[in-house]
Amino acid sequence: MRITRRHLLGAGAAAAVSLASAPFVISSLRHRPKRNVILIVADAMRGDRAGTQYQRLVDGSEGSLTPCLNALSRHGVSFAQAVSPSSFTKVSVPSIFYNASPLSIDYNGEKASGYSLAERMQGLSYHTAAVVSNYIVDTPITRRGFREFVLQCARPGRDSWRYRNPFTYAEAVNGKVMQVAKGLRDKERFFLYIHYMDTHEPYSAPALEMSRLAEPYDSAIVTVRVRGHFLAGTEVKKGVSPQEGVRRLISNYDASVLYLDNCLKKLLAELESAGLLDDTLVVFTSDHGEEFGDGEDFGGNVKKRGDIGHANNLSWPAMHSPLVVWHAKLPGGGRLVNQPVSTVDVTNKAIESFAHGGAAEASDALTEYDDSRNLAPVVSALNWEGFGGWAPFNGASVTFRNVKVNARFVGADPSAVEAFRFASPGKLSQLTSDQLPASMLKQAQDILRGRGSKLLKASDLSTRAQENLRAAGYLQ
Repeated sequence: MRITRRHLLGAGAAAAVSLASAPFVISSLRHRPKRNVILIVADAMRGDRAGTQYQRLVDGSEGSLTPCLNALSRHGVSFAQAVSPSSFTKVSVPSIFYNASPLSIDYNGEKASGYSLAERMQGLSYHTAAVVSNYIVDTPITRRGFREFVLQCARPGRDSWRYRNPFTYAEAVNGKVMQVAKGLRDKERFFLYIHYMDTHEPYSAPALEMSRLAEPYDSAIVTVRVRGHFLAGTEVKKGVSPQEGVRRLISNYDASVLYLDNCLKKLLAELESAGLLDDTLVVFTSDHGEEFGDGEDFGGNVKKRGDIGHANNLSWPAMHSPLVVWHAKLPGGGRLVNQPVSTVDVTNKAIESFAHGGAAEASDALTEYDDSRNLAPVVSALNWEGFGGWAPFNGASVTFRNVKVNARFVGADPSAVEAFRFASPGKLSQLTSDQLPASMLKQAQDILRGRGSKLLKASDLSTRAQENLRAAGYLQ
């Protein structure tokens, strides 16, 4: 069955069923093969929200939040255990674009070694364009290689965005994408990067999506407030326990996922109608996940309950990301890969193999992940059941050149900050207080709003923790 514009834009449950049960199929190529590429990043979208395993009441009955993404998955290759390189955008997005270890990423976004994905695509005669709704990725190293780079959001004052949404809704982002897309039709081939922010705090989805979940929107339920009371064990507001606050926050988040998926459906319909899905590879992923008090207890001497938000921890919920690779004529489409993989590795491999050899070559390149013996080394040693040994990373990371400083919360106390660095290659190296770059430590402390510092020794990390860090790319 061919999905038409009518199928994609149809409203209500019937259209959602049609979309979820049939592939995006282009009946005939209207132009000669171009091997176009669209990379879509949904900021802070959890991996467990994609697919059919996570169910909640939608329009009065149990259902998935992502019918459009599910349709892509059924006719593409989806990865159930994809992990992002960091729980913070400033590290994860450059890691993806430079196919690089997070250890090598400059936190300030000023310098990067090697060529970015956009530069590599430009070298293959691609016209490169980006439409992003996150000012954090508007840095020199992310802009490198893009002929067009549109920032579709305001730059808010410090922390004001936590209460008032400065990010452009996906519908407006789609409008800007289609404006840019008008100029792409005549290009030999294009690489388009889209970055949505609807699943990032403050999760202010339109009221329609909240009503579909039968949940009223409460402007007092914002991450920064709920997190503080959750960690302190106090009421979020009168009569609202921290647990109830988290539950309401999750509803806000889920409504944002529902809204974003619907906007994705509309965007794909418009692109298909404009002939821009003909011979186009679509990669959908996120830069990191999100915690809602469901992070694990950690091994070692330090125990910590789950956190709220992201960039505070490297737990499974904070790093588990959706990852789907789709093409209308992808051989072997409909595969679900249950092996753990890196979003950095898969994204770069899928895009580059497709650019060089088309859908068949991309499909062949992705088959290696079907076999656990051929896992990318960046994730092969991780313990997915418990992430034991991540305790020293319960905080924020600041990286510059070969120094990485991590400031963290200890328990519920945001003033207890610890910092240390990694030495390359492959070993931890303790910093004395006079060696620790004061500006980096202050930057990390500012993120956490912490005071004071305490140095960790390399011996404070268990062997298992070091193996996990090496597996995730933090150690060479």
